[in-house]
Amino acid sequence: PVMASRVDTASFYLDRIRAKSDRVYGQQLLIDWNAFQLFKIEDVPKNSIWSLSTDLMSERGLAFGTLYKYQRDDMFGFPGISRGQLDAWGLQDQGTDNLGRDRRNVAPEKDFRGRVFWQHRQLLDDGYQVSVEFGLISDRNFMEQFYERIWDQDKDQMTRVELKRITDNRVWNLTANLRMNDFFTQTDWLPKLDHYWLGESILGDRISWHEHTSVGFAQLKPASAPDDVAEQAKFDLMAGEEQKLSGIRAATRHELDYPMQWGNFKVVPYVLGEAAYWGNDVAQDDVT
Repeated sequence: PVMASRVDTASFYLDRIRAKSDRVYGQQLLIDWNAFQLFKIEDVPKNSIWSLSTDLMSERGLAFGTLYKYQRDDMFGFPGISRGQLDAWGLQDQGTDNLGRDRRNVAPEKDFRGRVFWQHRQLLDDGYQVSVEFGLISDRNFMEQFYERIWDQDKDQMTRVELKRITDNRVWNLTANLRMNDFFTQTDWLPKLDHYWLGESILGDRISWHEHTSVGFAQLKPASAPDDVAEQAKFDLMAGEEQKLSGIRAATRHELDYPMQWGNFKVVPYVLGEAAYWGNDVAQDDVT
């Protein structure tokens, strides 16, 4: 028999093998495969990693997933440095969730569970930047059970697109986002425009001016109640989140700073003001 491998890749088909054992997932054999080698892709994109996961867990079942990370000098026909990742993983869950304390045996809301997550950012010419994010999750407890570190520490997964331009100390960005996971409370913006002006010197550098102005159409979408009876007893929406609301929200905030040096101390008196308008408040009235 003959074995051959790429000289620039230390592994042969396998990227990582792990064996674990605990009371939540049972006996585990977690294998990550090099997808480029499995599919015999010779022209591997530079700065790219593509792996396939086959994970066997005695208490939960067999799971499959893929992770693709990339960094390129151009993408989708547009020049400019881009980077991102696509992470998809799922399983036919045969167990129950153990989420700590009084949530030791929570029945999953779905039999097939998983997530698809894509994050992309690209720098274009003339200071433009495009950011895209897609996050689809099967049920409300999946991330807390299988991706606990991400659930605890990272930002919430959203589906959104943003176009931003940075010019010196000025930034404007146009954002639109749409809720894909109805078990989370989220405000959709369809769309929202923001403008920032940071630390602009006026009156011969005596005063610094800061500004943030935004306008957008917002839709507040409350989370749906859990299926599990015990989980329903702990489910409580915040005040003002009990109903769907939508309307225009516009605001402009300005701050004037007057920095002074008093001996060894720097003192910055300032005045700040904001004018804002909501097209639909909790009483379904407009307010300024």
